[in-house]
Amino acid sequence: MGDPPESERPSKTGDEDRRRSRSVNDHIGFISILCGRWRKSGRLNEYQHEEVLNASIVEAERLLRETYDPSRSTACSFLSRWLFGRTSYRLLVQSGKRKTSSGWRLRVIPDSDGGGIWSAVGKDSSEVELEDLLANMHPDLRGVARRLSEGESLDDLAIELAEAPLFDTSGRQDPTVIRAELLAMLQRELRRLLS
Repeated sequence: MGDPPESERPSKTGDEDRRRSRSVNDHIGFISILCGRWRKSGRLNEYQHEEVLNASIVEAERLLRETYDPSRSTACSFLSRWLFGRTSYRLLVQSGKRKTSSGWRLRVIPDSDGGGIWSAVGKDSSEVELEDLLANMHPDLRGVARRLSEGESLDDLAIELAEAPLFDTSGRQDPTVIRAELLAMLQRELRRLLS
């Protein structure tokens, strides 16, 4: 019996190519192991295992395609280093949070009817850092935003503004027009702050 023919010998270069592959399909098993390790250590336990795994696969594909350099490391060591941060970021953003200088906070979105202009995505509005939002808001809108957060209605504010004499108007303005303009300004300002 001699040596097997050349084509039947296991190829070291094939295994090495797979270890440095940019295809996420070559690393699904390793990604699944990483997700299990994260959850076993208590990280990302507020999410379902399948949700963590799916987010990890999406982020691993993006990292391998856009960032990974096969000449510097294997794909497994690269993913071990960078995948957790990208996965946790994706999951937190998908659950309605945003990164601020003081940590992760729930996003605030404007209601279309304007009655409850401050509502939290995913949780109750008591967890929203209103003061941070107001501090970054345009000074002309801060007072209105604060009063809305304290429970005043947009309709009442519009009536009050319509009755206030302004130097450039000659008479009373229509409260429905003021309400619509005020709502549009607040929505634009919140979009700017949350983008």
